[in-house]
Amino acid sequence: MHVSKPFKMADLNQQLDFIDKHSFGVLTSCATNSPNIEGENLLQATHLPFLLDKYQGSKGTLYTHIAKANSHVKMLDKQDALIIFNGPHGYISPTWYLSQPAVPTWNYAAVHVYGKVELLSAASTLDVINRTIAKYEPGLNDDKATIPDAYKQKLLGAIVGLKITISSIEGQQKLSQNRNRDEQLALVSTLENSRNLEDVALAKHMKEALCL
Repeated sequence: MHVSKPFKMADLNQQLDFIDKHSFGVLTSCATNSPNIEGENLLQATHLPFLLDKYQGSKGTLYTHIAKANSHVKMLDKQDALIIFNGPHGYISPTWYLSQPAVPTWNYAAVHVYGKVELLSAASTLDVINRTIAKYEPGLNDDKATIPDAYKQKLLGAIVGLKITISSIEGQQKLSQNRNRDEQLALVSTLENSRNLEDVALAKHMKEALCL
């Protein structure tokens, strides 16, 4: 990812917190070095929910699960991958600034993660499933009427867990840092009053990131 110095998200803890908050990512990989692919697309991407263990490995470790029917699985084991995490983003009109001339732009935040993928055993995959449920709906694992243990076991026949040890990570958040505080506040005010929920989320992220 091209990272412009004024917009660089350099702090590892900030990058990891971003992943934890915006945990639905895009797993991308290329089959160039994979022996399992024949007649498939060489470049594939899959949208997945991720779990982050900040304290495993020097830069953290990601876990997720994927359908075995997904042809992407064939190119993953022991292969390098890129995972993209996006935060709030939105169009910025030049008319929203306090002064002109100005041009339209797009504000956004994103973190890119690189690492090697490992396919997990059935037992480890079940652990990933249980931890995923616990993260997004605490207490649901104890609701055996909704999700019986036997149903989880049956599910294991259709999915496989993935572990990605993070080897490198980079982040960028382009949030009008090149504008003065008054201009930034004007943008945030406009975004906060938008009917678009993504704009409202972007405004909140700008306020937090820029300490407005």
